[in-house]
Amino acid sequence: MLGITSSVIITHRQMIGKFVENKLERPSRGESPRDMTNVGPNLARSVGQRLADDLLLLGTVVPHFAYWYSIKYTVIYFCGIKTDISPVCSEISDADKFDCHPDKNISEKSCLQRGCCYQINSKTTFNKSLSLGVPYCFFPSNYDGYSVSNLTCDERHIKADLKRTSPSGFPNDILNLRLLISLIDDYTVRIKITDANAARFEIPIPLNDGLKSLEKPYYNVTVDAETSQLTITRKATKTIIFKTKLSQLVYSDQLLQLSSYLPSPYLYGIGETSGRFLRNLNWTRTTLFNSDRAPTTNYPTYGSHPFYLSLEEDGNANGLFLFNSNAMDVILQPTPAITFRPIAWGFHLSRFGYGSLDTTNETLQRNIDAGILVDVQWNDIDYMDKNKDFTYDEDKFAALPGFVEYLHNKGMHYVIMTDPGISCSRKLVWTNGETVFPDFSHPKTDAYWSKQLAKFHNIIEYDGLWIDMNEPSNFYNGGSDGCMNSSYEDPPYIPNGDSNLPLYHKTICMTARHYSTIHYNEHNLMAIREAIATNQALRNIRKKRPFIISRASFAGQGRQSGHWNGDISSTWDDMRYTIPSLLNFNLFGMSMIGSDICGFSGNTTVELCARWHALGAFYPFARNHNDRGNMEQDPAILGPAVIEATRKAFTLRYVFLPYLYTLFARSRVFGDTVIRPLFFEFPEDKNSYWIDEQFLWGPGLMVVPVLYENTTNITAYFPKGTWYDVQLNAINSSGESISLYIPLSDNYVAFRGGYIFPAQSFPLQNTEMSRKQPFVLWVFLDYDMKAQGELYWDDGDSLDTYENGNYNLISFSASQNVLKSTIVNSGYDDPMKTDVIWVVGISETAAEVTVNGMNCKHAMNCETVAEVTVNGMNCKHAMNLTNEMNANSLLDRLRIFKGDGEKTLDGSSCSYGSVPDVLAISLQEVSLLSPLTVMWK
Repeated sequence: MLGITSSVIITHRQMIGKFVENKLERPSRGESPRDMTNVGPNLARSVGQRLADDLLLLGTVVPHFAYWYSIKYTVIYFCGIKTDISPVCSEISDADKFDCHPDKNISEKSCLQRGCCYQINSKTTFNKSLSLGVPYCFFPSNYDGYSVSNLTCDERHIKADLKRTSPSGFPNDILNLRLLISLIDDYTVRIKITDANAARFEIPIPLNDGLKSLEKPYYNVTVDAETSQLTITRKATKTIIFKTKLSQLVYSDQLLQLSSYLPSPYLYGIGETSGRFLRNLNWTRTTLFNSDRAPTTNYPTYGSHPFYLSLEEDGNANGLFLFNSNAMDVILQPTPAITFRPIAWGFHLSRFGYGSLDTTNETLQRNIDAGILVDVQWNDIDYMDKNKDFTYDEDKFAALPGFVEYLHNKGMHYVIMTDPGISCSRKLVWTNGETVFPDFSHPKTDAYWSKQLAKFHNIIEYDGLWIDMNEPSNFYNGGSDGCMNSSYEDPPYIPNGDSNLPLYHKTICMTARHYSTIHYNEHNLMAIREAIATNQALRNIRKKRPFIISRASFAGQGRQSGHWNGDISSTWDDMRYTIPSLLNFNLFGMSMIGSDICGFSGNTTVELCARWHALGAFYPFARNHNDRGNMEQDPAILGPAVIEATRKAFTLRYVFLPYLYTLFARSRVFGDTVIRPLFFEFPEDKNSYWIDEQFLWGPGLMVVPVLYENTTNITAYFPKGTWYDVQLNAINSSGESISLYIPLSDNYVAFRGGYIFPAQSFPLQNTEMSRKQPFVLWVFLDYDMKAQGELYWDDGDSLDTYENGNYNLISFSASQNVLKSTIVNSGYDDPMKTDVIWVVGISETAAEVTVNGMNCKHAMNCETVAEVTVNGMNCKHAMNLTNEMNANSLLDRLRIFKGDGEKTLDGSSCSYGSVPDVLAISLQEVSLLSPLTVMWK
């Protein structure tokens, strides 16, 4: 029986292969194929001897005639088999070359044996920092690794069989695959490729992918059996958003490779990684393998999120999520194309190295005394007894239970670290002893974890948990006795950045056994499994919403925990790169994301820390934290410049927490992003595609930080529209860059015209106290004198308030000098008093104001304020400005409006300098839970 291990040998009567050691191979490079034109069946029969053996092609007997032609050659005629397999290489541009030999030990011989093209070009584009460039060994345009057969389709499914027709070069090719393409809904297509003959590991986490009714699907999906090409096209624009050749698919036991063309060079996502938001397509690699490594360009770090967003040339966008948990590399190339290889709201204080409760308390008190708004105090691992979970140091932190009670009495909260390593006796990780990791895939582990957390909560009433080192991290490489000799420890292809380190570097052995499978499959899932277990435990223990921050992460973890991007350095570069991190993790569905303000490693500076607090005040998760051995960096310790910058930035944050809270509600219910890039709101503006040094809170609030040393003058981009700064100056932009002056103690935000921002009066010491302040509405009108907004409000702590309807949702709209509110839901019992409405951008000074149809009295100036009661509420309006109203910022206006003693400035319209006309309306005893209509003219 002949064992054929390469592709078809004879085509158009030309000999292009020969036997070598009982295997058919192509001629070596440069060898001219022998002309077989005159060798036909009759001649072969007359001069040769019939071969009676069956002929196997990839394990299948194929119809053929085979005769000896000479001692050296054999003529084989196949029946019904496609035989044109001579590699077509010449017409493939460098940018279109997909790697056929990504594994090590590449050679011309090994490349040609795979049926691929081999070409070395000295002018090849090459990314030297990654040792990555145009592949020497690439797929020919007629490569036929998998053929497509048994193709069927109906209204929402395409099914086909894929059969391996030539070996990939990787061990243990899966010969028979099943392709299933499903339209999940009008917007979502799922592609699933599975082993047709055997069950393989699949991520044991359910997807929200149940089929929904179809009305007008956005996409056309086609599979061409002849060319093996799978294409997804946007119906409205005919744009191809996904195109892959199934023939070039690699599906072996330990390597899967899928390549797709992209519709444009504008690609975002794929992480966790350190760098710019817009991905570089010039031969770059991103490795997704959870690793205990500080964020560094070109290397894997804590989280794995195989999702990208591709922005099309016309401003439409599409995303792709590869539901795979194994280690993988993602290769970006210039064609453009992609290859896959597989409590929060306030300010948090923390430090690794407080060393004692006394120091912890001193740090907290000096910041409160300095006027810093603080909500949460944290302790790192040094609060524990010898770094052991579920313990505390009863010497240095003896009074910890009482300290936590003190925080609670002040309306503050306490968060502690809990690591997944459980100590035994030897120090192999961070604990003082041999350590084991809970197997969160085991059905009994969740109960064990919950029990331990509950027992410790009975001692220390923590409010949230910080789960760290859960990649998992290991200070050994593998186990204390090494790892097994296995292909899982040393696979044929190792996705590990540019390091060439084994997969078990700084983690546990890939062959370590979990309940569900081996660690090779479970590694990237540990973080999300621990987050699920911790989330459920806290729900059971506290009967309140869990607050969890995790270092490692995986796709879908945003429903279980937040994330901070780990051990970044106190440098200007790392501060800048926190913005792409915010944007990426919002793409990944993890809205509760932040970075260590002022950096974790190294010593900060006054200027860097002042600027970083001005930026960090707008992180969804805003925490100052750094490493032991470095200088202390809380705001109060660094002096007046940092104190002032922190106070200003966080005061603005606390004022607009109702707006932020509403964004998080939308994120929870609808999957919206909280932090978003400019192009999310301005997809038609290509200038915005590159911007990752500014960002938006939701649709309407733009944050413009200072990110460079010794800088007070910056240039910021304002997309088309009307914007307002905190001085209420209007900026009418056609889509242009504008110079700004931002002193060290200031920050810069801009409010987008056309949006209504729910806010609160000047904040108190923490969010629990500030929640009791009256609401304020800021109405920023656009060019057409319109605006819209909404407010979601509940008690902030109870479980399942949305699901149970225990919330208030109010929508606002302004148009043609009329502001209206609509009560969408009123399931939460709260007075929701409002005392001020600001309308910014009115065309003229308002001379008349009505509330719910009744006239509000006005006064000529602040000394002759009149007042009238309308339906039980007092409505006042001051027509002229006093010098006192010429305040410098929105925050100053809030202070003035709050009043001083008996004096109250009740409302105004104003115009000074370039400040637009402003209407301020003061209301007393008015609830937002009653419909409101305000008119002005």
